[in-house]
Amino acid sequence: MAAVKVSKPANRLAQILEGSDGVSFAKLVEASEVRVDNLLPGLRESVREKIDAITKIYNGGEESLSAGSTEVGDLAMNIAEIAGAARLPALGEVARGICAMIESLLSAGVWHTDGLNLHIMSLTLLGAGKPLPADEVSKMLNQLREMRRAIGVLE
Repeated sequence: MAAVKVSKPANRLAQILEGSDGVSFAKLVEASEVRVDNLLPGLRESVREKIDAITKIYNGGEESLSAGSTEVGDLAMNIAEIAGAARLPALGEVARGICAMIESLLSAGVWHTDGLNLHIMSLTLLGAGKPLPADEVSKMLNQLREMRRAIGVLE
C-alpha cells in the first residue's frame, strides 16, 4: 500500500488578514472601528441634514411632498446607506421604509399619504437626538413594517 501524503496549501486569505507587517486581523478590525468612531460626528451630521431636507419638503404640504417624492426617496436612500455606519440602525430602517413607499408610488402609482407621513414623522422623531426606549423603537418599527405590508408596499 502506498503511503498517504497530506499537504497543507498556503492560505492566501490568512496572509491577507494577517497583514503584510504581521498585524493581526483583530488589530485591523480594532483600528477600523476607531476610524469609524472618528467619522461618527460627520456621518450623523449628514443624516441630520438629510432629515432636515425631507422635513422641509414634508412641511410644504401634500402637494410639495408629491412633487418632491423622487427627492425624498433619494434623501431617504442616502440615510439608509449611511445609517448603519453612523450607528443609527432604526433611522436606517425607517428610511428604507420611505424608499419602499416612494418606489411603490413610482412603480405602481400607489400613493399612501398617511403612510408616508407616518414614516417621515417617525424619521423626525428618531432623528431628534433624544434616545427612546429600545422597546418603544422596536414597537414603532414593527408597526411601520406591518402597515407597509397591509397596504401592499413591497420591500
